[in-house]
Amino acid sequence: MKKFFLVLLLCSISWGANAQLKVSTYGNVGIGTTTPQYKFDINLGTTDAFRIHTWTDAYFDNSGDYGALCLYPYMDYYLQLGKSNHKIGQLWVTEVNSMWVWETSDMRFKENIRPIASPLQRVKQLNGIQYTMKSDNFLGFPNEQKERYMSNDFGFIAQDLQRVFPELVVADNDGMLGVKYTRLVPILVEAIKEQQEIIDSLKEDNHQKLLLLETELNELRTLINSNDNIQHQESLNIQNFSNTNSENQGLQVFQNSPNPFNTITTIQCYVPSNMQNVKLCVYDMQGTQRKCIPVQSHGALSIQIEAGELSSGIYIYLLQSNGTVSEAKQMIITQ
Repeated sequence: MKKFFLVLLLCSISWGANAQLKVSTYGNVGIGTTTPQYKFDINLGTTDAFRIHTWTDAYFDNSGDYGALCLYPYMDYYLQLGKSNHKIGQLWVTEVNSMWVWETSDMRFKENIRPIASPLQRVKQLNGIQYTMKSDNFLGFPNEQKERYMSNDFGFIAQDLQRVFPELVVADNDGMLGVKYTRLVPILVEAIKEQQEIIDSLKEDNHQKLLLLETELNELRTLINSNDNIQHQESLNIQNFSNTNSENQGLQVFQNSPNPFNTITTIQCYVPSNMQNVKLCVYDMQGTQRKCIPVQSHGALSIQIEAGELSSGIYIYLLQSNGTVSEAKQMIITQ
């Protein structure tokens, strides 16, 4: 009986509103249609709208892009779906346009807080890709939107990411995989920090090496300056030697020039005519003989040594003949 009176009441309202409200014999209520197919069936024309009237108002009509149904507020901002203690479960959308997006991250929601293990090593295993979406994903879409969604894009293959960060990959009821892209941010932050520690460590090592190298260069400059003075003195000695009785001087060897050298150097020496089996011998700083050059001539001689014949380092050289040796000199090879 109550149902009968309710139907009668709705019919009266419908007739009074020029048949704008229709109740079918099956109990379906229609607005803007005389044949409602559902329990509540609204047929909106091109200029019709369903309005919820408050001081801000909310509308539901077909004014969306390409004639799509659209729910919107009269003024920007004043429409909300769900609230902090009554949250909507899931939203399935193709595109989101937003001025601001935030995710719950308060410590009071979290437990088992711990550092991210090996972030840099794991990030190095990821492979970012370029791709386009298959057209089958957009059947029935407007052509303009279809072209937009099928344009070149960047991302990951979920299956590949799952092998490195399984926590970032989720599956829907059909087993299709999705990626929680925003969760990559803390991982990348920790990877960058780890990388920066390596860079800082290398900078410190290089700084120490540069200080050591600078010290060695200063020592080398001192040695070169000393050798320059020695070479200058040796040049004077050669001039003086040529003005004296050479035969009375015995074996004589002078400072090589240039010194240090990295290609070839020349050693001036003098071998008296009474000396036999003369050799110019080169020794390393441990006293090991590294090279010996037979000297077949007598008098003032020039002997050349190529840097490639010996490894870089400091050497001692002298003339020797049947137990008689000349004064020893030092040469430096840089390569």
